[in-house]
Amino acid sequence: SEGTWPQSPKGEGVADLINTEGLLPSRGSEAPILPASPSSSHVRTFGELSGIRYVYYDYWLGQFNNQLAALAQAMTLARIFTPNATLVLPPVKLGVESLTQFQKGREAGSEPLVFRIAGDLLDVDEIKKVLPVVQFDEFQSTTEGRRLSSSHLCVFDERFPTTPNTSKMIYENTYKLTKIETFDWKIDGNYCIKYDDRYIREAINCGQTKDALLLPKTFGGMTANCTDSFPALRKSLVHLIPRKELRRSVDQLFREIEAPVLGVHIRLINDAVRNCMKTEGGPAIVIKWMQDQFGSLFDQSRSIYVAFNPTDSDLVDIFQDMKNNFGSSKRVISCKDMVNCGHTRAPWAEELNINEYEFIFRNPYSSSLMDMWALASSDEFIGTRGSTFTTNVHRWRKLGTPELRYGGNENDRNYTRKDMCICNCGTTQNVH
Repeated sequence: SEGTWPQSPKGEGVADLINTEGLLPSRGSEAPILPASPSSSHVRTFGELSGIRYVYYDYWLGQFNNQLAALAQAMTLARIFTPNATLVLPPVKLGVESLTQFQKGREAGSEPLVFRIAGDLLDVDEIKKVLPVVQFDEFQSTTEGRRLSSSHLCVFDERFPTTPNTSKMIYENTYKLTKIETFDWKIDGNYCIKYDDRYIREAINCGQTKDALLLPKTFGGMTANCTDSFPALRKSLVHLIPRKELRRSVDQLFREIEAPVLGVHIRLINDAVRNCMKTEGGPAIVIKWMQDQFGSLFDQSRSIYVAFNPTDSDLVDIFQDMKNNFGSSKRVISCKDMVNCGHTRAPWAEELNINEYEFIFRNPYSSSLMDMWALASSDEFIGTRGSTFTTNVHRWRKLGTPELRYGGNENDRNYTRKDMCICNCGTTQNVH
């Protein structure tokens, strides 16, 4: 209601979720949002949105880490603007690289598996600490799910150049919503949070069903200062962590290797980088670039954890060169040296039957999540510029989630990224 902050399930008001500088952008003569007392005339409330009970979001813009970023955005938007809503969680859409890894060793013609982004991959109990959620495959079989599947709902039909799937297509094909109407919308919000209460009101006013909201593609908010600007986004990211079995595997590895640990994520971000690397001398030149730029980190480390796509032969060659260069004085390892990621099954995982074990540790993204958690847990980290995989690792490190052995702090404004830019990210100059 007017003059009061909508309350979240945790009992915190919207004022707790937006910082003192009003980072939802000011609109002309309107005052920015301020964490003032509820009686302040400068406080903009969202009480009229409290009737929204369900929020869907367009999650599809690339591979898993893009989908992780989309989930963080959707959680943040729902948390701020629709405090009484439950977020409907979609399945995971497999990207080309992950699908290639996953299909290796599977029988030809085998049925495709559907993975839930929360529960199968991420810790759903952690996500529920932020807001209520429901799995789409369960929700669609309920009375409410069936009602909404044939309800008149509206969405801005957003399209990105990198994917042919518009938001309307996602809602029709993934969520099985049959009566979708589109409307025009100009995105002019803050980069960190693309959609705000203006969009929500427009979408609700357009549709005949007033208790469900469809969000367009929610990917965004990847710059470093977004978690500083939006505490609600920070809260979402702190609780977007791998499921406990994956974290436990990483923790076991880190108890066995010698610290300090340097984590390195290697990716040839585009064809120009790949071609430049081969022209300039192959894997050896990549090792030289890393040493020239980050020599002190390599010198100080006792173990080096390397994350890379094991189906990419060029990256496999770089990893092997790293072992050849540093292996005499340090332990150079990858996910395959970790229990449950490689061939070794941890004793504590013996309690899982074979189907449970395969589903947890042999799904398309389990190794990627263990890689990310290992890099986030390392004492130092070097990423690949332009990679959302690297960005999500940096954000975990910056937030310093409690289980990480890395001593990060969510209030640490001095955290600096360390990213490599092989072949100047694909330009003609071979500099960082």
